[in-house]
Amino acid sequence: MGRGGGGRWKKEEEEELKAAKRGYREAVAEGNREEEARWANGIGDIHKRRGEYVEALRWLRIDYEVSVKYLPQRHLLPSFQSLGEVHLRLGNFSEALTYQKKHLQLAKEADDLVEQQRGSTQLGRTYYEILLRSENDHSAIRNAKKYFKSSMKLARVLKENPSSQKSLFLKELIDAYNNMGMLELELDNYEEAEKLLVQGLKICDEEEVHQYDDARSRLQHNWQVQHRCR
Repeated sequence: MGRGGGGRWKKEEEEELKAAKRGYREAVAEGNREEEARWANGIGDIHKRRGEYVEALRWLRIDYEVSVKYLPQRHLLPSFQSLGEVHLRLGNFSEALTYQKKHLQLAKEADDLVEQQRGSTQLGRTYYEILLRSENDHSAIRNAKKYFKSSMKLARVLKENPSSQKSLFLKELIDAYNNMGMLELELDNYEEAEKLLVQGLKICDEEEVHQYDDARSRLQHNWQVQHRCR
């Protein structure tokens, strides 16, 4: 039964990829640059989800090149974000930071709080990964804290904004507490880690987040790790 489900999922994914490539070819034939970039980004995203990062980069570069040459600057937001994420997954930290910083800067210029929150989270994660690979990198520690704190602040603002999707930014806020707690755990600051993780779990209780929710489960896991480490 599990195999059948997996097979159906793979077939649906293949159909999604075929449809996206068909949409891309049609956009190219019509000379519709905006759609050409959008479809290229979408194809890159499908390859990213499949773990095919080199192929994902190929399509994301097409999106980037079309956007730079033919589209208003705001269209570069998804290009920068996607390129930064794939480079991070490949462990290309320098390239990841370059695109992520461009993404965040453009989000600030556009006064787009949603993308600012997303960009801050990704930068925090990149610096956290750098820290994991080079102990006592004070610059990575400082920057990871800086961007994770910014992400938390923005998630809180967005969660309280009546025009935003509260459930989405509630998850982002919970993840922000988890990210900060995880960072403090890595630095052996167990008391500070516990405070952050407990606060995140308290928010889960107050907002009646399901006990099997992914964001809550991550918090719970790191809280248990923190107790074992002490």
